[in-house]
Amino acid sequence: MMYTEHAPLLDYQVREVIILRQSEFVTHPNDIPIIGISYHNIPPREANLPLKCYHTLRITYVRQGRGVWRIGDSDFQIEQGDIFIFNNSEFRAIRTIFPPDHLQLTVIDFEPRLIWSDPTGISDSKELKLFFDRRISGFQNRIPADAPVSCQLRTILEEMEAELFAKLPEYQPMLIVKLMNMLILLNRHFSDSLDQSPEAPASHGQFTLISRIMQYIDDHLVEDISREHLADHFHIHPSTLSKLFSYWNGLGLNQYISRKKIYVAVQLLSQRDLSVLDIAIRCGFNNTANFYKAFKRVTGGVPSDYR
Repeated sequence: MMYTEHAPLLDYQVREVIILRQSEFVTHPNDIPIIGISYHNIPPREANLPLKCYHTLRITYVRQGRGVWRIGDSDFQIEQGDIFIFNNSEFRAIRTIFPPDHLQLTVIDFEPRLIWSDPTGISDSKELKLFFDRRISGFQNRIPADAPVSCQLRTILEEMEAELFAKLPEYQPMLIVKLMNMLILLNRHFSDSLDQSPEAPASHGQFTLISRIMQYIDDHLVEDISREHLADHFHIHPSTLSKLFSYWNGLGLNQYISRKKIYVAVQLLSQRDLSVLDIAIRCGFNNTANFYKAFKRVTGGVPSDYR
């Protein structure tokens, strides 16, 4: 596979990023992706990097290389052919990449709402159990290359890449079908590590409300959005809003907004004509002090690291 330069995302130097944007599922004026496939090519290193976390759920395939991934308080060996699974509350960093090979990764990022608000009716929110309803003692982020499910997942990933490249008619719902296939296989693989207790059925009203709130956040991301403002706008008690948002997205409302703002900021940092102050204002921060504080909290670094 050919790797070409592209703007860095939050954790790696990224090569040839292919993004399927939200506007391809629903009409939306912003350029904020809710599903994407990216290719990461990282040279050998030994570095005590800060642990980071993102607003998306992530499935990562190790195409080449070996190393060590620090996830929370544990270290996981990285081997060619491995699959790694992350939710949006797990802090991690690849601190070691063994020479001579670069570490090459294929990464699927998607927001939970791609599953529970799928307009095609294909998806089922119970498939998110893998990310949100784990038993701590039994779950491992790493699926070894020799696990039977790894081969199945790699095949589906290659099919998803082919769909993105070809962009044949109806390729968007086809991508959702293939992602759901992956999630079903993963839930089967981790069935002994998941909470299998029955869930109370969600009301259509809950889906609609949270979808509208997230759409509002996307539309007003450059503004100073607060829980109280959202609660007042959507006529819902602030504590109820927080509870529903966390339940359907796996992280708190303020965490989601902050991480998404910083995601946009990282993209803007590739534009050399914009000052840090300009970027801070565009991302809804009223001063650079608050921007630097949020940036450090989300990425573990400073804006100059991404220029």
